[in-house]
Amino acid sequence: MYLLQPIGCILLGFLSAMLSYYNRNLYVKFIDDIWGREEEESVASKVGRGFIYGLLFPLFFVLLLIGLIVLVIFVVIAGIIAALVLVAVWITEKLLPNQLIGNAVISIFHKLDIKGAPVPETQTTIDNPPVVQDESQPRV
Repeated sequence: MYLLQPIGCILLGFLSAMLSYYNRNLYVKFIDDIWGREEEESVASKVGRGFIYGLLFPLFFVLLLIGLIVLVIFVVIAGIIAALVLVAVWITEKLLPNQLIGNAVISIFHKLDIKGAPVPETQTTIDNPPVVQDESQPRV
C-alpha cells in the first residue's frame, strides 16, 4: 500500500518523459513559456525534464491545491472581518447615544481645564444677500 504512491509518481514520470520525447508534453511547454525558454539543446534534456516534472506533478498539484484553499480561506476571513467592522461602525453611528457621551466627555474636559478648539459664533444677519439671476435672460 505504501509503494503505490511512489510507483504512481514514477509512472507519471515515464508518461511525461514519453510525451516529451514525442514533443507533445504541454506541461513542459507551459513551464518553458513561464521561464521564457525557446527550445531545448538536446532531446535527452527535454526527456529528463519531462520525467522530473511528471515525477513531481503530484507534489506540484498538492501545493497548488493548498494555495487555492488558503486563498479561499483568506478571502472568507477577510470578508468576515470587513462585515464585523461594518457592523461596529453602523452601531457606533446609529445606535449609540453620541450626544450624551460627548457631553459627558466635554464636562470631564472642562473639569480638567482642557481647552478645545474655539467655536465660531454663528452670524444671524446677512450683510450682502446673494444675487439670483433670472434664467430667462441670456448670460453675458
